[in-house]
Amino acid sequence: MSTKKPTIAAQLKALKIEHAAQTQEVAKLAKQLEDAKRTADYSTKSRDEAQAELNQAHALLDALPNAIPRQSEPGEYGGRTNHALATRIGAWLAVRP
Repeated sequence: MSTKKPTIAAQLKALKIEHAAQTQEVAKLAKQLEDAKRTADYSTKSRDEAQAELNQAHALLDALPNAIPRQSEPGEYGGRTNHALATRIGAWLAVRP
């Protein structure tokens, strides 16, 4: 027995339905991409603002007398240690007259 071959009109209708589904999927993925970009931009902006505030606090400590530096001198193995802001403030308060 032979199977009936779909008509051109039926094939065209099926292709239009498939195209519409693919178009919707592309639109959905484009929206997800835009949302991800927006989230990444917001995160980057927030991180940059926080880093700017941290740098301002370090700059204030750099100007204070007897404050320890942001980085230690190279040690026996040549590495430097970054001092955290809280460490620098604590050390400055400890040696304050």
